[in-house]
Amino acid sequence: MITALALMIATTVQTETLDMKVQWVRPSRLVSLINGRTPIIDSVFDPHPTNGHVGEFLREGVTSVADDSAGLIHFSGSNKEDLSDAVEIARLFDVKAKRVRFDLHIQSELDHFVGDSSTSVANNERWTYGLSSIGLELLIVPRVNEDGSVTAFVSQKMGDFDGKCVLRFRNGQSFEISAKTFGEMGGKSTVKSNFPAGFSYQIKPTILED
Repeated sequence: MITALALMIATTVQTETLDMKVQWVRPSRLVSLINGRTPIIDSVFDPHPTNGHVGEFLREGVTSVADDSAGLIHFSGSNKEDLSDAVEIARLFDVKAKRVRFDLHIQSELDHFVGDSSTSVANNERWTYGLSSIGLELLIVPRVNEDGSVTAFVSQKMGDFDGKCVLRFRNGQSFEISAKTFGEMGGKSTVKSNFPAGFSYQIKPTILED
């Protein structure tokens, strides 16, 4: 009896807990990110739903529970060092979202249309822009890179054309998308239709300072 009790005590693992105060991101979303349930990059352009997910960041045995009302994440596990590492990982995602301003210049010769538009959008968020007068739908998702450049995921629908491309800009650089450049930069159409004739647009992203 004594031996069995001693063995039970020796094999009992004490559970440690550690709380993290979240500042910029909803705790439940942060928990979803660090557990690999939410893609870090918007996957609207990828037909494979698993792409964009990078798997779990937490070590085995570490669990995380969000408390949105309190603005906390509760970590638990058997190892204090693992919990400290989990908090450090979560802090990498708890950052104020950068914003990107997009300036658009649109030309459609056949529609006799010239126009400009500008908006700001948060990093990794979608911006949808439509012009019913020429049947244009644009979807743009920016990603601010560590080197200060901007990657823009662009989806364009116009008439029978439905195409997607990925562009990488230096901050403040503009790029023109037309029938010629769309193919040169590796753009792909999801339907057997050519890029709209006489149509082009310029995109210029600028990272906004905090």
